[in-house]
Amino acid sequence: MKLYLKILSLVSIFMITIFTSCHKSDNQILKEVNEIVKMKPDSTLILLSMIENPSQLEGKDKADYWRIRSRAHYQMHNAMTTDSLILYSVDYYQYNQDTSNLIESYLLLGEYYRWINQPDSTNSVLNKGLEIVKSREDSIYISQFLYKIGINELSRGKSQEAINYFKRRISFDKKSHNSYYLAGIYSNDDSTQYYLDESVRLALQIGDTLSAAHYLRNYASIFLKNKDYSNAIKLIEKTGELSDFYKDFGANHQLMTQIFIVTERLDSAQYYLDKAKNEYRKSSFGSYSDLNLIGNQNALYVLQAIIDTKHNKEVDLAPMYRFNDSIISETNRKNEILLEQITERNNLEQQNLRLLINRQQTHILLIIIFSFVIFLSIIAYLYTQKKKRKLQEITERAESLQILFREALNVKDEKQNNSQLFRKTLLQQLGIIKLVATTPAKQNKGLLHQIIDISNESVSTESLLKWNDLYSIIDSIYDNFHTKLKEKYGNILIEKEIQLCCLLRADFSTVEISAIMQQSMQTIYQRKSTIRGKLKMEDKEDILPFLEEQF
Repeated sequence: MKLYLKILSLVSIFMITIFTSCHKSDNQILKEVNEIVKMKPDSTLILLSMIENPSQLEGKDKADYWRIRSRAHYQMHNAMTTDSLILYSVDYYQYNQDTSNLIESYLLLGEYYRWINQPDSTNSVLNKGLEIVKSREDSIYISQFLYKIGINELSRGKSQEAINYFKRRISFDKKSHNSYYLAGIYSNDDSTQYYLDESVRLALQIGDTLSAAHYLRNYASIFLKNKDYSNAIKLIEKTGELSDFYKDFGANHQLMTQIFIVTERLDSAQYYLDKAKNEYRKSSFGSYSDLNLIGNQNALYVLQAIIDTKHNKEVDLAPMYRFNDSIISETNRKNEILLEQITERNNLEQQNLRLLINRQQTHILLIIIFSFVIFLSIIAYLYTQKKKRKLQEITERAESLQILFREALNVKDEKQNNSQLFRKTLLQQLGIIKLVATTPAKQNKGLLHQIIDISNESVSTESLLKWNDLYSIIDSIYDNFHTKLKEKYGNILIEKEIQLCCLLRADFSTVEISAIMQQSMQTIYQRKSTIRGKLKMEDKEDILPFLEEQF
């Protein structure tokens, strides 16, 4: 049994080690990607794909997985519509008071709601995050939350609320030229010029000429709206001086076209319109990321129609219709391709899932088979060992009974010693020594059968032995040993323990006692230990000398 428990423990440790190693591997991946997600989001997603069963992650690992995955999608400007379990991350970090990760998760949850077009939910979670960072006086995070909330307010059509958030952001980051720009471009009051001028100044102060040119270009649109054409032209020309990108920028040419149409300088308007067409023509639908170009292309058709009208020419809108039809056709084609790609990807994911399930089932089956084989091996081993021990015990019992028999036969007369007299009587009760014997051959055969039957417990010695008679012999030979034992310890020791003590007094060995009582050696030793415990003896103290001292 001890060996069985030892093997079972080793198997359990082995299985636990395998599980722990797998778990540690996933945990190690999460620790690694947590360090690189902001700088290498693409590598992060590749490493995360190595976690085979993210749905089986629990606790912090699950919260970290969805936070890091959402962060990677956000960094790469990927759609976040599949990142709904960032909600779990928020709940976990909130419950466990992991404030740092909770703040980041609030930002990501806001982005998730933005992607699924729930601006009210976006506003709610971002304001919760804002309250936390305000309590920590973390100006960097406060600036981020104010910016995100301001942008979300614009999507909700609440320009004034958005402006207020951008202005609040300026109070925490006075060098944020983008905040000045957003506060100015959406304002309709006298502060517009101040905020736009500051945005350009701060951008140029840090050498960000591209942002400065972008601000000036939109600033020029405001001048156009306010009919300040001269300043509008100056700002447009300034953008080309600041950045080569704006020297032949189609949107700038389009803006100049509008100015010259309004000022009735139609030749100049046509000149800049042609330049804008040329710039836009360099791009074809689907080969660029700025989908505003489609709207700009339509705007060019409208501007051409206006110029033609002013020249009293026939307005031809057919090119615009053909262009829009081509956009629709191209969009439909791309949607079909995308649908096919999604379908193919889903099929591949399902195949991978089936392969994963099959592999897991195979692993489980192998583990079950392996465990079953080990179990059967242990059972077979224990069974074999038990049979060996049983056979050994039977052999030892038979040998001890034969020795007792031979010693009893050596007693020839009434002068026999006391120990041998008791042994002979006991053997007579067991049927090993017959008071009346038949022929020697038949006697030997019966003797052999009786010894074997007693040794393998086919015949119970309990039914053969008359212990009251044996107790009388013990008392007569050994100075009333049984009577004294009964009087002093009869209320403590059970009958089997009293029998054992009497056999010890008659100089029976442990092997002989095992044969007579039909109990294993281990049981006899255990019964001796029990007797020592009841009599308050030392663990290794001999029982017989102790009892003799007590009497």
